[in-house]
Amino acid sequence: MRIDYLTEALYLRLKPYKNARSLLDFLKKDQQVNSFLDATNAATIQRLGYNDHGITHSHITTFNAVKSLQILNEKGVAPNLVKECKYAKFEDSLEVVIAAAYLHDIGNSVMRGQHELFSTILSREIINRYYSKPTDLNERKKSTIMEGIICHMGNPNWPPATLEAKLIPIADACDMEQGRARVPYSLGKKDIHSLSALAITKVRLKDGEKKMEHSAGIFQVEELLIKKIKAANFQEYVEIEANITSRNEKITYLD
Repeated sequence: MRIDYLTEALYLRLKPYKNARSLLDFLKKDQQVNSFLDATNAATIQRLGYNDHGITHSHITTFNAVKSLQILNEKGVAPNLVKECKYAKFEDSLEVVIAAAYLHDIGNSVMRGQHELFSTILSREIINRYYSKPTDLNERKKSTIMEGIICHMGNPNWPPATLEAKLIPIADACDMEQGRARVPYSLGKKDIHSLSALAITKVRLKDGEKKMEHSAGIFQVEELLIKKIKAANFQEYVEIEANITSRNEKITYLD
């Protein structure tokens, strides 16, 4: 998926939200953020043979998080920031998921193991630069952003408590379409992770529809997406339908 298309789609969703757009502008243009994302892909793709964790993945995860939060808001599910903070608006929660989703994987630039912890550490300086005014709302935004980042791997010892943070592992796991695995596969990486990712042809958040060319894609759904949904205690908001086109078979999860 092209960056220019993702950028256009993101800004279209954020058209009514000036502050959220300003935050996205900052993240996209910041030299330190871009350096971390470049280093992340150098570590994950070139050294380890993993799927994309850099700029494209950050955009896809951010789009997924924004869209999911907007869908839930339209259904009457209020984010925690709005419910708990006197002066918070929906746009403030949008800012939280944008920052957390965009920065969640930059810790891979340090090391893969426990990268969510390193992502949290590296992100703190970036977020402090943007939210430099020490208001109660800004401090709450920063802590919730950190929560979303450190919880994105579904570690049972770090379960997310806010709606905003719960969306990050889901948005992350939904980046499973085949394009994400093409580079490591072309470099000779042929394991269950690359093969199963190549099997996913389309992910649609709106209807929860998953389209697969091959049943190997079930690994992506069951071992990555479902586990993160359960770790985030997000089952009540999600139903997944996996369609295996090669077998004309449909599997439903969490209904």
